[in-house]
Amino acid sequence: MRDCIILIETTGAVVGQVNGLAVIDFGDFAFGRPSRITARTGIVDIEREAGFGGRSHNKGVLIPQANIDQMMLREDVVAAVAEDRVHIWPVETIDEGLAILTGLEPGEAGPDGSYPPGTLNRRGDDRLGELARLLSDFEAKKPEADKPATGRSRAARRR
Repeated sequence: MRDCIILIETTGAVVGQVNGLAVIDFGDFAFGRPSRITARTGIVDIEREAGFGGRSHNKGVLIPQANIDQMMLREDVVAAVAEDRVHIWPVETIDEGLAILTGLEPGEAGPDGSYPPGTLNRRGDDRLGELARLLSDFEAKKPEADKPATGRSRAARRR
């Protein structure tokens, strides 16, 4: 970034990397921000990731279900799993992983787009709504001279 200008490479090619545009929507205004999106793959050392070298009373690893067949573990790790000292949870979805990590049901959106009360996604939705209201209240209290002059209102984008 230089002089409030975001510089992003637009020529050439890099494996595992693409340019993207993140749209940030503040209700009446939406802005685009260029972003570099990268993907990394590799071998995961489950023993290291779980901190197997230390005390093992609370060790656990989430692993994509699709990777279970390729998983290789040392014999001492296999023994620790068998003894319930280390846990490996294969998950198919992010929601499955979130349920394991938080102990809360993620919840599925209903036809109106809202989540059931008490679910993790509902709590996240409620918090995002609260933050949006706080931002809106904050912006409403600003003097006109302090409000950003960039961006277009939704009404202007529809024209």
